[in-house]
Amino acid sequence: MSQTLPSAVKRWPSRYEFDWCNKAYHYAIEKAGGVPFGLFNSAGNRIIAGYLEMIDGVLFTGGADLRSRYYRQSQHPTTSPAGPERDYFEIELIGAAIKAKKPIFCICRGHQVLNTYLEGTLYQDLSLFPAVPLVHSDYNQTGKVFHEVNLVKDSLLYEIIGKNKITVNSSHHQFVKDLGRGLMATAVAPDGVIEGIEMAGFPFLISVQWHPERIWNLPHSRKLFKAFIAQSAKK
Repeated sequence: MSQTLPSAVKRWPSRYEFDWCNKAYHYAIEKAGGVPFGLFNSAGNRIIAGYLEMIDGVLFTGGADLRSRYYRQSQHPTTSPAGPERDYFEIELIGAAIKAKKPIFCICRGHQVLNTYLEGTLYQDLSLFPAVPLVHSDYNQTGKVFHEVNLVKDSLLYEIIGKNKITVNSSHHQFVKDLGRGLMATAVAPDGVIEGIEMAGFPFLISVQWHPERIWNLPHSRKLFKAFIAQSAKK
């Protein structure tokens, strides 16, 4: 997905709003054998339906925080919300993708969008977690924060990766609190933070809190993207 950013800087092109997406996502799709296709934020249901007709699978990417009104909470002061256009678009798109049974891959913010769409809730900041959490984020964005996660055996995530435990990168301050309708936890950090979810009975849905697109060098990241592309390629 993309992020709409307004800017007060009055020089070309920054004074215009624009949608953007970190290149790591489409590079990972390319390396896994897929063809990346960017979707612009839209409030039009006709546009969303048209997107779904053109694509084989949907990747919901990381990004700024989802507005808390979508999961029935007041906004916490630590949040940095994305644009309202992106929030609306992704909530509508993930609902349409689920109804169309498209292969879905959710990463970080996308993981939270999935849970929210299915009426789950979020912890808006690690400081609100009742247990003492691990370090899950680095505000300097060095990419050097890592921790282990334990995978649930009866899950698509375990089936793809084939291990009980993996080491993942971490760059988030929000995370799943109450699971949404029909969702199950598939990966959990040692401190109890839910790091993976999926929907029972859905043909193909991977959802993780970490960023596999940034750690392509690790086998479990490649397996996730390749499984998503392989499933999307099926007609």
